[in-house]
Amino acid sequence: MCASSAESQPLLLLNRKTWTFDSDGTAKEAAATLRVPFVMVTDFRAQHAYTIANGETMGLRGERKGVRDMQDIISQNARNDFIPFTVTGLFSEIEVASGCLSNTAGTIFGISIPMWAKGISGPAGLRSVFISDADKEGKREGGEIVRSELVEGGRIEWSASGHLHVGMPRGKAWESLEMV
Repeated sequence: MCASSAESQPLLLLNRKTWTFDSDGTAKEAAATLRVPFVMVTDFRAQHAYTIANGETMGLRGERKGVRDMQDIISQNARNDFIPFTVTGLFSEIEVASGCLSNTAGTIFGISIPMWAKGISGPAGLRSVFISDADKEGKREGGEIVRSELVEGGRIEWSASGHLHVGMPRGKAWESLEMV
């Protein structure tokens, strides 16, 4: 359900559709020929959930006083696990790589990467992508998350994953690479 590419272009696999995001944040279906050198994918099945209470605001990578960090909830009691998560609801503010959106409904899909895995999976911490709900014309926006704020009624769902599969190519070309 959730994927992240190490390339500059974020990629989202959602309900058997693959999405990419233009530089202006417009979501579009990815070409079937798109190739990525690195990908994290999970068949997401939530084990835990948290609903934002009345008057509460939660942030992801936010630093505003009075805004609780979603990562505190997501990684609680699972600091050594890969933690896939979704965050759905109305975002009072959401900043993606292409710019800021206000009062936008949609979903964040992400994976929290433990410190020990940073040499395997890229930077430790959160890798997350936002996609808005479709507007009247069917247009969706989003991209890689810079920061966000979710208001009351929003929902965070997550699970701890105890499974990691690493696949490597085989052959002379692979073995001749100088990887440092």
